[in-house]
Amino acid sequence: MTQAIQEQIIFGKDVELITITGLDGVITYTNDAYHKDLGYQSNDLVGIKAAELDHLDMPKSAASNFKSKKKHRKSWTAAVKKQHLNDGYYWVKEVITPIYENASVVAYQSVCTALTNIEQDNAERLYAELKENCSILYSWENFYKRFLTYALVSASIFALGLYASFLFSLFFLMPFIIYYCELKKSSTLFETVTGDFEDVTRCIFNKKTVSFQEESTDSSRLTTSATC
Repeated sequence: MTQAIQEQIIFGKDVELITITGLDGVITYTNDAYHKDLGYQSNDLVGIKAAELDHLDMPKSAASNFKSKKKHRKSWTAAVKKQHLNDGYYWVKEVITPIYENASVVAYQSVCTALTNIEQDNAERLYAELKENCSILYSWENFYKRFLTYALVSASIFALGLYASFLFSLFFLMPFIIYYCELKKSSTLFETVTGDFEDVTRCIFNKKTVSFQEESTDSSRLTTSATC
């Protein structure tokens, strides 16, 4: 059974989609932009979990990272693909901040604005890679973890070679194995030193050279090189 192709909903760069949620994640308020720009009725979203608006294409690590930020009462910023309840989807830069009252967090405010074409392309590429590789990506994208892995494997082979001399041949092959692994690594989209979802977000919004350029007239895209 083939899945129906969803259409992307586009809204202006100056539009701000604002929601307020309780501590349980249930939406208690939406601003007029949800009605004017997304076609919702005034109370369509009130009473539902904010997480229900997140598209299935979003990597699970995004939700995990948000929960961690929420636990430590910190704001959270990410590129988010949203599911429209009446079909379709839209991409936003979402900033979620805690609302305080008498030094206690009583609610959360979400402010969503449109992504640029460049940011959306970066997000689509990185999130697709995240979903494909799951948590393995974080370990392998982290240079220090790769270096530690190479060192441990080399030391293990050397130690075993003391008891089985034929294993020394594998030890001398390690430089070539490392070279091959780093060559494969260079084809991925970004390098992280923390292994956290924040590195993905920084790459999406701070890429210096990009794979697509925006055109102000018709929003068409031109292919160029892509690195972080």
